[in-house]
Amino acid sequence: MDLLARREHSRLELQQKLQKRFAGTRLQASVLAEEATGKGAGEALTRDSDEARARDVNEAAESTTKPEACEIDAGHDAINETIAAVIDKLTEEGLQSDARLAEAYIHARAGRGHGPVKITAELLGKGVDEPLITQALDAADIDWLALARQTAQKKISRGTVSNSKNYDGAAKDEQELLSRLSLREKSKVMRFLQQRGFTLDQVHSVFSSPDDY
Repeated sequence: MDLLARREHSRLELQQKLQKRFAGTRLQASVLAEEATGKGAGEALTRDSDEARARDVNEAAESTTKPEACEIDAGHDAINETIAAVIDKLTEEGLQSDARLAEAYIHARAGRGHGPVKITAELLGKGVDEPLITQALDAADIDWLALARQTAQKKISRGTVSNSKNYDGAAKDEQELLSRLSLREKSKVMRFLQQRGFTLDQVHSVFSSPDDY
């Protein structure tokens, strides 16, 4: 519950974080198995023959690790089943929602100048289903072209494009500022917008006059 109180989580994120919290239990079981293996190995290492030592170590390892491994695997399965049941319950109660996470994430990332391609990829990485992402993007009703223009304007006005510092005061508006860029500077801004996750159509439209579309 404290995880969900901090921010929205996808089902996959919540599952991964809960599994981390149970990692100590798994580690403890693994250590017990290693200790059991080490005990058998220690006895084998008292022998004089190198070949006998190697054979006995292997036998000791096999005899002690197999039962322990089965117990650890069973423990993992039980933990995963418990986690899945907990998340199912949270989802049923409306405390966890991939749809709500997608909605919040889209607005947060768009607010930082990121486009729909990158946002979609990031949400997919969080385990959110693509149809759910598409629905959330449509519901967000964001003017992505306007956002791409604004993002390009910020890039230029910060002087991160060569010689662009000289344009800010002289240009009458945003479109004029963009039109004054050299071909090389335009290419740099276009690459930047693509990295930010805007579509190719949106990137090219940034440098088009509103009368062109």
